[in-house]
Order: sequence, then structure tokens, then C-alpha cells
Amino acid sequence: MKFKLFVFTLLLIGFSTLDFLGGSSKKDVISNKEKMVIAVDTLRANYFVNKGEPTGYQLELLKLYTKKFNTPFEMLSVGDKNERITMLLNGTADIVVFSEGSDSLCTLLKARKDICASIPMDDKNQSVWIIKSGNEHLINSINLWISELKDTQLYCFWQIRYFDRSYFGSKGRISPYDHWFKRYSAEIGWDWRLLAALSYQESKFNPEVESRCGAYGLMQVMPETAMYIGVDSIEHPENNIRAGVKLIKWLQRQLEKEEIPEEEQLKFVLSAYNAGIGRVEDCRNFAYSQGKSPDIWDEVKKVVPLMSKPEYYEGEYIRRGKFRGDETLRFVDEVLGRYQHYKNLVPS
Repeated sequence: MKFKLFVFTLLLIGFSTLDFLGGSSKKDVISNKEKMVIAVDTLRANYFVNKGEPTGYQLELLKLYTKKFNTPFEMLSVGDKNERITMLLNGTADIVVFSEGSDSLCTLLKARKDICASIPMDDKNQSVWIIKSGNEHLINSINLWISELKDTQLYCFWQIRYFDRSYFGSKGRISPYDHWFKRYSAEIGWDWRLLAALSYQESKFNPEVESRCGAYGLMQVMPETAMYIGVDSIEHPENNIRAGVKLIKWLQRQLEKEEIPEEEQLKFVLSAYNAGIGRVEDCRNFAYSQGKSPDIWDEVKKVVPLMSKPEYYEGEYIRRGKFRGDETLRFVDEVLGRYQHYKNLVPS
């Protein structure tokens, strides 16, 4: 009864569910940053890798929360609670997850007046979100949001999925093929976790998957491409990874000839892995024709949607014709996003 009265009071003063979940008001966002950062504790259910996919209860919550504001986010796994609080107070993190128990939370809140906590975010561990004090509107909005979520089937599903049964993958491991990713990534100067992220994007670590166009295996290499770069058979997972690495190395050499800054080259290599080097050349030439830098990926991204329009793709700068580039743009973003999760969760 007290909780219902609390919610009713919030509604009267303007903190409606419609305002918070549907209105996307910027005053409800924790910071004005381009990216929200959440520092999560090391409770396994909160954030982990399962069969190559970053997952976890707190990751699901943050995806849902930030979706309303179309805000990118990053999760950092930080075991020490004092370090998490320091990150919050110095602005490195926007939200801190605390799952150490109610007694420990009460002790923490009594000792500090510069932070405040939400209502529990889950039924089992009573995890809370902690933010800086002084923003009552925000903490009330978070409380109302989670209280509404608790009445949904989605909330019940997440409780079962993450807390009521074993769902965890092997800690510290991304896939059964990590040893080969580690071995061959050195040939291209990549972090092995980046190579794993690319492989997951291509095949979800299924070594026998074949695409409609004939690309095969963990790295989705075309047999004729493998032959061209010197790999006779790509049926065995190790050979498939080796072929994918040789293709990446070839793409790196092609792009090193251009005036692309080193920090930008990776994004162009990934886009070429997905769409082909010829398409990337078209994208860069077209970007130049539109007054954008052909050497900066974020500049090239801006013009790619135009390449599916006749008034543009029939022009002199797009030699290979119409290009629906949304898949390639999504490919690059998702590989890099997954790589960031892998870095946060799996030791190098």
C-alpha cells in the first residue's frame, strides 16, 4: 500500500511512465555525454560471455534503458566497490551496479551522502543502481521505470534466465577456437579477441555454416578466395581461420597504400571484409565527391545511404552500381561493439 501511494505521488508531480519511457526527455539521461558508461560488479549473472555472445541481466537492463534515448553505452566490469564509486564521482562512470547485499549497501549509504541508490533491480540478489546525489528526478524516474518493468513478462523471463538456472559459459573463454584466434591474430597485429568478434559476427562460431553465396565456415571465406590467397581447403576450422587471417592481411596491404590514418584503417578493413575492397573504394570515392573525407570512416558512413539512390549510383564515382550499405555499416559497428565487450570480460 505504501509503495502504491509512493508511485501515485510521483505521477501527480509529473514523473509518469509515459514521460520516462516514451518521452525520451534528456533530463532523464544520466549525463550529457555521447556515451553512457556503467561500472558493473563481478556477479556472474550481471555480465558475461555465453557461446560468444555478451549477455547478462544488467546488460539486458541497460540495453532497454538506453534504447529509449537512442544512447550508446559501454559496460565495464569492476570488482572493487570503492573503485566503482570513485569512477562514479569522477565522472568515468554514469551508473554503478551494486550487488554486494543489503547490509553492505546500508553501510555504504550511511557513510556517504554523495551517492544514492535505486530500488532493487532484481529479485534474487537485490542489485541496485547507484548514481550521484542531487538528482532526485532521475532516481525517482529510475525507480518508477524498474517498478513498471517488474510487472511485465519480460522481467519474469529474465529472472528465470539469469538467476534460476545455469546459463553461464566458461569463464575467461570466448569460444572453443580461442587458441587458434590467439595463434593467427599475431600475423595481422590484432588482439585475438577482435578476431574472435569478427568470427562470431560471420558464423556465430559454427564451423560448418555456409552462406547462400557459398562462403563457408567460421570466417565465412569463399573457396575461390581461399585458393587465391593460398589456402587449399577451408573445411577444417583452423584452416578456415588461417584463410580469414590471410584475407585480412591482404586487405590491410591494399588499404595501407591509401592515405588512411592507422586508427581508421581497422574500420575500413572490416567494411571491406564484409562488402569487398571494390565497394569500399566506391564508398571512399563517393564520399570525396560529396565533400567528405574519404579517409575517415565516420565521414564515409554519412554518404553510404545515398549509394542506393539512382541519382547517385548512376554517377561516375560509383563504378560498381547500386549499394545498399546498411548491412556493412551494421557489420562494422557490431564487430567493434562485441570486441569491446570481449575486452571487458575476457583476459587478453
